[in-house]
Amino acid sequence: MAELRAYGSFIFFIFLLANGSAESVSAPSNITWEAEKLLEFKQGLTQTERLRGWNASNVGSVCTSWAGVTCSSTMDTVTGINFTNFNISGYLTEPLCDLPNLSELYLRSNLLTQRFPGFILGSCTKLRAIDFSLNNFYGELPSNISSSPIRDQLEEFNMEGNYFNGSIPADLGNLPQLTLLRLRGNDLSGRIPPELARLSSLVILDLAYNPFPAQEIPSEFSNLSHTLERWDTPGCGLIGNIPNWLGEFTHLVFLNLEYNNLSGSIPPSLVNLSNLTEIYLDRNNLTGPLPPFANLSKLQIIQFQVNSLSGAIPSTYSSLSALTTLILDFNNLTGSLPDGLEKLPNLSTFAVATNDLSGTLSSSWGVYSQIYQFDVSDNLFSGPFPKHLCDGNGLVYLSIKGNSIQGTIPFEYGRCGSIKRFVVNNNQLNGTVPNGLWTLPDIQYIDLSQNLLSGMISFAEENQSSKPQGNLQSVAIDSNLFEGPIPDAIAKFWFNITKFDASQNNLSGPLPQEIGLLAQLEYLGLSNNSISDAIPLSIGGCKSLVSLNLSHNNLFGTIPAALSEVSDLTYLDLSYNQFSGSIPQAIAKTTYNVFNVSYNDLSGSVPTALASTYDSSDFAGNPKLCISAALCSTTSSRDTGTLHKNERLILIITGTIMAVLLCVAITIFFTWRKRAEVEATSQWKMISFQRPTFFEEEIYESLKDANVIGSGASGKVYKVSSKTGGVTIAVKRFNMPKAWIDPQKGRHGGLQVNRKDGSSAFKVEVDTLANVQHKNIVKLIGWCACEDERLLLYEYMINGSLADVLHKDFRSELLNWGVRFHIALGAAEGLAYLHHACEPPILHRDVKSSNILLDAALNSKLADFGVAKSLLQQEHAIANGGTGSVTGVVGSIGYIAPVWLHFQDRREERRIQLWSCAFGATDRKTPNHGRRGSQKHRPCEMGDKNGGGI
Repeated sequence: MAELRAYGSFIFFIFLLANGSAESVSAPSNITWEAEKLLEFKQGLTQTERLRGWNASNVGSVCTSWAGVTCSSTMDTVTGINFTNFNISGYLTEPLCDLPNLSELYLRSNLLTQRFPGFILGSCTKLRAIDFSLNNFYGELPSNISSSPIRDQLEEFNMEGNYFNGSIPADLGNLPQLTLLRLRGNDLSGRIPPELARLSSLVILDLAYNPFPAQEIPSEFSNLSHTLERWDTPGCGLIGNIPNWLGEFTHLVFLNLEYNNLSGSIPPSLVNLSNLTEIYLDRNNLTGPLPPFANLSKLQIIQFQVNSLSGAIPSTYSSLSALTTLILDFNNLTGSLPDGLEKLPNLSTFAVATNDLSGTLSSSWGVYSQIYQFDVSDNLFSGPFPKHLCDGNGLVYLSIKGNSIQGTIPFEYGRCGSIKRFVVNNNQLNGTVPNGLWTLPDIQYIDLSQNLLSGMISFAEENQSSKPQGNLQSVAIDSNLFEGPIPDAIAKFWFNITKFDASQNNLSGPLPQEIGLLAQLEYLGLSNNSISDAIPLSIGGCKSLVSLNLSHNNLFGTIPAALSEVSDLTYLDLSYNQFSGSIPQAIAKTTYNVFNVSYNDLSGSVPTALASTYDSSDFAGNPKLCISAALCSTTSSRDTGTLHKNERLILIITGTIMAVLLCVAITIFFTWRKRAEVEATSQWKMISFQRPTFFEEEIYESLKDANVIGSGASGKVYKVSSKTGGVTIAVKRFNMPKAWIDPQKGRHGGLQVNRKDGSSAFKVEVDTLANVQHKNIVKLIGWCACEDERLLLYEYMINGSLADVLHKDFRSELLNWGVRFHIALGAAEGLAYLHHACEPPILHRDVKSSNILLDAALNSKLADFGVAKSLLQQEHAIANGGTGSVTGVVGSIGYIAPVWLHFQDRREERRIQLWSCAFGATDRKTPNHGRRGSQKHRPCEMGDKNGGGI
């Protein structure tokens, strides 16, 4: 019997050997056959320029010369496909899964457009890594991965930056080998499934920036503490407290919970995260003290800005030797900076703006480390200006504004070749400015305003022979004690400047002729100085000038007709000077927001266009100036009339009675005619930012479907032509909740919207556009409001939007490449103005082709500021108990820069705006692939359904 068993075992062993040998023979490696399958797979793809080496003539070189193909070490079978940044579009097809040993599929950053291909799960049986990130995949994520052959081997599942919607499948929690789960930047909703806590091998969890509903961090996630190294859930709608059990994640290297609505205090247990290198808790509702990090020797980045944290900065932070970035802006921190913080050897970014910190700034800042950004603005600091911040010549951003810093600006900053922004306004600085500061090679923004600085604007002699870089865009030195003339060399060193504000100083001498060479200058403010002589005729060369304020000076001579060459000028104030002669007919137009020539020595008649548009106070103080022709008659009443006093009295009384009767008749007529409308609508209130040439009734009458020229999420836009003023405007009608107007409160005429969040797209647009003036930003004429209506009145753009022109075949012929460049440049200039010339900077946050309007000359103008945001708004939100933060990505899908999807440093927001601008100028119409809406745009997509180019 024992022999029989041994014999049977031997036969079974032989059978196993034979079966294994049969398998090895039945599935031989055939690299040529695999190459043929790859060529079949290629047929489903388009825009395959990077795959031009894939052809039937070199199938034997598939492992050595075919781009994106990875083979085994023996070069006998394909094991991986990597198309990262290949710009490929089209569809994935099943021949891909005929590759028997395919284990890695990396397709990041392409234009693939389809639902998740189900055959991948059933047929690609060896897959270990699936990366479809930054494509156009849409629909729901697969819910059956755990029942597929790859369940027990899948290690990476990366769907970042697509259009997947629906909920995260709970089934994803059943993948025992999964180490990376990245779903960032999709349209996923629903609750975050607690089943993800079953992922016992998970190292990286990234669910960032999805529109999840408000929810707390699942308590089950505490089970991930043994393996998780990277926790990335910003912009996920998280609420409640940060759980104390997070301190048990001893392997955690990276923790990002920013852009949520988390509240309560930061748990002290986080000090136990001994391997932590980066922590982001910014833009939440956190309160209480800062955690006393002490022994975290690997910690490099702390970002806790835009919360309500209080107390002092812990002294233990001075022991964080690896720390490179400490950002604590917009909190309620108090006390002085801890001793030794300035001695950290790797600290390069230090930002504590808008707190209540006090004390002096150590003179050792910059001695022990190379500083990149130093921002202590809007605190209570005093004492001298630290002079070593640029010792390593790496300082780029410096802001100490809004403190009580005293003394002089150290001369070392005149040699700081790396600096781009030098902001020291609103302090108690005195003395002269280091000469070299005005002409530093990379300097872009200088703000010295509201100090006690004196001396002259003088370009350093050592820089006179150097080649100017033209990087300087904005100089603000208003409200100081500067004296002397504006240098003639201004055009040599500042030839790209867009803003120069030197108002309220002691500047003297004439305006230099060279000022006309500043073709990019948009804002020139020189009011309240002692500037003399005439305005140079070269002023007409300032083609971009939007605002010119020369009031309260000693200028004389005539007003130059050359100002008519500055077509975008909307703010002109020449009041309180000694100008003589007449107002040139050439500068008479009705598009000024401000036109003031009062208190000069002007004579003659005011041009009709000006007299009929602007208030008489704008011409006051000119005894020889006649506002109307009737007032210009100076002949004696005795010689020009034959009527006796009684006759004149009778005529006056009769005329008055007739006028009153006529007014009554007209009133009765219009009351009868409009009774139905008046009963149906509430009383209107209109605020105009220039003299109106239309009536509220005219506007309301025109709000008909026949006049609709555009529509969006917030309402419709109508074309309204004034019968009385002969002008055409665009009126945006908002879909508004109940609101009310209090004339005594609020900005811009008392607008108060009755909403819980205290803001609306309407209010944002009014607050933004009423304070900006630029040739490439649509002009806000005014607004109207009643109890349940909100209207914005804009200048009318005859060519509509860039999207209209791009996507309507009969108009696209208008756009040759030169015109497209002109449009893109204009939009970029508008954004540059918002980002660099406005203080605080304004972020549009929804730049796309439909928000770029075109006038008759195809000049581009940015419009629709309904989601715009400024730092001022952020401060207001914080003051009202909020965060001033964004809980998710803001903008239109398809125009959001990919960098949003892996955003860690929000200082990049301005670059994101320019990315949107660049794409908006090359916008495409794409076919509907089943995603939300009938038309979607994809970043970087350069072809339309007809295969045409732009």
